[in-house]
Amino acid sequence: MPERGAERRRHVRLTSRESTAGRFSGQGVQGLPEPATVVDVSEGGLRLAFPWPAGQAFPLKPGDGLGFQVRLEGTAQILEVQSAVRRVAADGGRGGVAVGVQFAGLAPEVEEALKKAVLNLAFTKLRSAQEPAPAPPRALRSKRAAFEPVEPEAPPAQPRKRFRQYLGEILVKQGAVEASRLQEILARGAGDKRPLGQQLAAQGLVDDIAIARALAEQAHLPYVDLIKDTPDLAVAYAMPRGPFVKHRCLPVRDDGRTLLVAMAGLPSIPLLQELEGVAGRRVRAGIAPESKLAEWLKRAYNVEGAPGQVRIRSAASLEAEYRFLDSAGQVLRPDRRAAGTTRSLGVRELSLVGPLPETITPQRIAAEGLKLEVQVECAEVLDRIVLGCRPLSVGRAERAGDYLLSCYIEQFPPGGQAVWERLCTVAGTLRFRPTKDR
Repeated sequence: MPERGAERRRHVRLTSRESTAGRFSGQGVQGLPEPATVVDVSEGGLRLAFPWPAGQAFPLKPGDGLGFQVRLEGTAQILEVQSAVRRVAADGGRGGVAVGVQFAGLAPEVEEALKKAVLNLAFTKLRSAQEPAPAPPRALRSKRAAFEPVEPEAPPAQPRKRFRQYLGEILVKQGAVEASRLQEILARGAGDKRPLGQQLAAQGLVDDIAIARALAEQAHLPYVDLIKDTPDLAVAYAMPRGPFVKHRCLPVRDDGRTLLVAMAGLPSIPLLQELEGVAGRRVRAGIAPESKLAEWLKRAYNVEGAPGQVRIRSAASLEAEYRFLDSAGQVLRPDRRAAGTTRSLGVRELSLVGPLPETITPQRIAAEGLKLEVQVECAEVLDRIVLGCRPLSVGRAERAGDYLLSCYIEQFPPGGQAVWERLCTVAGTLRFRPTKDR
């Protein structure tokens, strides 16, 4: 009987007027208005109400996975939950769409916090039902007029708190990127549809370790170091290989009740459900750096890096001329050029060795955000190509007076990117061309 009572209590629905949900994740969440209103809630799930135009197709359907953050009435705590959509119907009373969801794959601490919040909401409503309603305040309008009620003043509207920090905010707080640089990237890349982390990593501003730490903090998931927290390969070998290779994730630790799985991105509900079916226990996702995860996937399953993630640099010594520009891309005055040679080439990067023009120092390059215009001689594919670059690091070279400049390529001339990629391919194949001495 106690078990049946607990199960019945788990599905008791409590109406709510001030609970909200937002920061939705999963397939089909694009375009969902935020925040959504929580119509009613139980320990096992809740019902969301979305304002939605009549006749327009709604992006969610039963069976979809839906992750979101919820703040229940009477508490300031924000809970990160995962759920499965069970019902989607027109919400006639509000003129929108009502979505019923069932919680799934909750962390124990989240499940316990949710249970306490629902109980607190139940007690609050019980006390409200038992207490008599306060009489409305009255004021004397005149000697002849009777006392009449006066409408109480509405409390000032409180600013609505955001459910989750933006990734850029976390990276700035962690010191991974400067706020001014982040604002510049956001303003310049308004049409870039890639996630912010990929944009910053592509330009060499942050590494995958910083991105993994920020994603873990944003999603309230553990960060998996993979150096200090060495994966137990016996656990990986005991699990079916296919699903983990397919989703590029790795079992790290198994305590008999929960399996910790390292992955480079945020998990979806279907992914967690698939892994839980394979493991036969609850799966807890942890965020790990892509590079370290790739090393362990190679070691555990003998799989290579994900397509598009491999960065190849080819050693190549080509003549190059370069001059420095200000942070806005304008040529400095006086316009002084320098000559050097490239040391390595990549699809979006290069390194070169040469002197710095007069008045240009490594400190000035970093402080003022100076840029480079590099003209590379590439007779194999073209006479020359001019590239717009941003220095990532400047250090002393072997020869006195020379510096090693590692640069990210920000701009190609029209049609120049294909030429440069061909040059990188030629440079890479030249390294492995057989000679008579071999």
